[in-house]
Parts: sequence; structure tokens; C-alpha cells
Amino acid sequence: MLSKLLYSVALYIVVLAFHGYTFGENDQIEQLSYTNYLIDNSLYINDLYIQSMSKNVPNERYSVALLLSFFGKNKLELGVFFLHFIFSIGLFLGLFNIAKRYIKQEGWIWVALLVLFLPLYKFNLGGNDLYYNELLSSNMSKAVGVWAVLFFLREKYAFFVGLAIVATLLHPLAGLQVFCLCFGAYVINTIFFEKKWTFETHKSFITNCLIYFLLAGSWLFLLLK
Repeated sequence: MLSKLLYSVALYIVVLAFHGYTFGENDQIEQLSYTNYLIDNSLYINDLYIQSMSKNVPNERYSVALLLSFFGKNKLELGVFFLHFIFSIGLFLGLFNIAKRYIKQEGWIWVALLVLFLPLYKFNLGGNDLYYNELLSSNMSKAVGVWAVLFFLREKYAFFVGLAIVATLLHPLAGLQVFCLCFGAYVINTIFFEKKWTFETHKSFITNCLIYFLLAGSWLFLLLK
């Protein structure tokens, strides 16, 4: 485990050197301004966007902004970088463990990850990357979602649903997509590849999915309202 962690840190350094790191730009502008408002409510009193968000709690940015607000005004930049590091390492380790199920040679897995995050960075469908050179709710959710997929593949459905709920809190659409993809895969496998279906066989999955619908579903309902 220690060697995997060290390789992940090395991969992070390489990716960081290759793509750089940004703070306070692009999509972070909205997230960080809202975070600053949660830290100090006297800011942005005439800003339509911030005031609209503050009057509609919960909102899609509230969970991450609340998390970031704990670092305070003076340590926000350092805290954001720390979380970028933590979630990136979590992403790399999650992808490694998923790949390990299908690729036996660990060296080739690290090569594949290098290819994925270096030359293939920004080559995607709909502008949705796994990794970004800045901390966004999207890549935070995807880092957690990768582990949700891993536990789904391991048939650890309680962990799968728990992480899917966290991913949905961080980024509603990304977390919901992870859950729906795994749920759909489970249903397709049950219908087309299982010869005999019994409730007892699927009790754990169904029970945990109901928990997701109850908790994450309530969160999504509040956001829609």
C-alpha cells in the first residue's frame, strides 16, 4: 500500500508539472466567491449571484463552499491546494485499484494512468475530465465516485452507496451519474445474465439503493425546489 501511495504522489507531481496548477480562475470564481461569502457575510452585498445563492440554501455549490469555508479567509488558498492533492491522490489510487482487476502487471497500470492524465488530458466527451488542474466540485465528486465504482465491482454495496451519496453531495450531477451507471449495470446483468432471480440474492443491493434514494434523493429534491 505504501508503494502505491508513493507512486501516486509521484504521478501527482508529474501531472502537476505537466499541466500546472491554478487558483481563483475559471470555474473557481463562482465557488470561491461563494466560499468567501460564507466566511464573511459582509462581502458581495450588491452581487446578484452571491445574494441569490445565499437566499437559496441548499444549492448546488453549498456543500463544497461550506467545506472550504472551514479553512478560513487566511488559509483558504493553502486549504484548496491541500484538498486538490488529497482528492487527486484518491482518484489515482481508485483508478489503479479498478485497473488492477483487469491488468495484472502493476507497471502497465501506472503507464496507462500517465497516458490518461498527460497526452489524453482534455480529450473527452462533453468537456468532462476526470482530473483538473484546479480544485472543482466536479473532480472532487469524481474522485469519490471512482471509489464508489470500485466497491460496486467488489459487491460491497453499503460502501458503494455511501460513497455515491457523498459524491452526489459534492456535485449532484456527477454523483447521480455514477449511481445510475452502476445501478443500470446491475439491472442489465440481473436481467440478461442471471438464470434464477430471488429477492434474497439482491436484498443487500436493493436495501442500499433505497438508502441512496432516500438520502441523496432528498438532497436532489431540495436542490430542484
